[in-house]
Amino acid sequence: MHLKKSLLVSLLAVFPMAVFSQIGGRTSFDFLRLSPNARMAALGGENVSLYGRDVNTFLYNPASLNEEMDKQLGVNYLPFYGGVKKASMVYAAPIRGNTWGFAVDFMDYGEQASTEINGVQTGTFHPREYAMSVTRSHRIGHYSVGGSFRFAGSHFESYNAFAAMADIGGMFHHPKRDFQVGLVFRNVGFVFDDYSKTSSSNTPLDVQLGLSYKLEHLPLRFNLTAHNLHRWDIQYLDPNRSFSFDSDGEKVPDEKSVTEQIARHLVFGAEFDFSDNFNLRMGYNHLRRKEMGVASTSAMSGFSFGGMLRIKRFNFEYSRAFYYVAGGVNVLSLTMNLGEQIKSKPKKEAEKS
Repeated sequence: MHLKKSLLVSLLAVFPMAVFSQIGGRTSFDFLRLSPNARMAALGGENVSLYGRDVNTFLYNPASLNEEMDKQLGVNYLPFYGGVKKASMVYAAPIRGNTWGFAVDFMDYGEQASTEINGVQTGTFHPREYAMSVTRSHRIGHYSVGGSFRFAGSHFESYNAFAAMADIGGMFHHPKRDFQVGLVFRNVGFVFDDYSKTSSSNTPLDVQLGLSYKLEHLPLRFNLTAHNLHRWDIQYLDPNRSFSFDSDGEKVPDEKSVTEQIARHLVFGAEFDFSDNFNLRMGYNHLRRKEMGVASTSAMSGFSFGGMLRIKRFNFEYSRAFYYVAGGVNVLSLTMNLGEQIKSKPKKEAEKS
C-alpha cells in the first residue's frame, strides 16, 4: 500500500518547496507562482503593470488584456530543475466586439518512484498539475479593470485536489506619458476537493502593486513590483546561518530589520527597447537572492536577464533566471499574430523559385 508520507518524501526529493522560497510550501498549487513566460522571468518573475500587445501579460494582471492582443497566440516553455517542466499557452480572441483571454498552464514533475514506509519500491507515478483560465477586461478613460476565473487540478499518485480561483486587477494609464500603475489580487479562491479528508489546503494568494515607466528620450523602461503585500513578515532567519558572535564567543541570533523586510517585497526590472523588433531585459528579485543563496555565496541568485527578437509576425523570446546558486533555468516563449497573413511572393518570382 502506498503511504502518503512516502509519497511526499519522494516529491520533495525531486522538487523542493524551497524552489518557491520560504513563502512557498504553505499553500497548494504553488506552481502558479513560477514565471509564466520569458519576459516575466527576465524582469525578476513579478510584474503587474505592463500594457500593450504582449498577450502573455494578462496572465499576471487581467486588466492588461486589450484589443491590441486580438488573435495573438503565446506558447511558453520552462524546463526546471530535476527534470521538472512547465508549459503554458495563451490566446486573445475577439468575440462579439470584445477581447477575451484564454490560458492553459501545465506542470509536469516527471516519473517518480512510489515506495512504502520501509523504502521498498512498489512502482512509479507521474505527478502533474494544471490550470485553465478565462479573462475579460474593460477600459474606462485612464483606467482599466479585469478579472480571470481559473480552474486548477493537482494529481500526486492517488491524491487529487481541485480548486477555483480568480485574479482581480486594475490599472492606471497616464494620459500623456508611457506610465502605468497596476494592482492585482492573484489566486483568490478555495480548494473545493482536497487531497484527503484531513487536508486543509489553501490557494497561493498574492497581492501585488507595481509601476512601469518608459523614459521620454531614452529607449529604457523601468519596472518596480511589490509582492506579498497581504503579509508583512516574509523574512526567514535560518537558525543555522543567522547569528553572530559576541565578545565571549557566544552566538547572538540576528534580528529582523525593517529595511530588509521591505526589500524582500520588491522586484526590479528594466527593458532596453532598441527597436520594435529587438530588446534586452534584466531583473532582480531580492527575496529570491536572500533565500536561495548559501552561507558562503549567493552567486547570481535573484538575477535574471533575457531578450526578444521579432521576425515578421513571430516574436522569439528567451530568458535565464537564477533561482539557486547551482545555476539558472532557461525560459523560452514564442508569440505570433494569427490574424496577420504572411505576404506571398509575386507570381513571377514564385515561378522562378
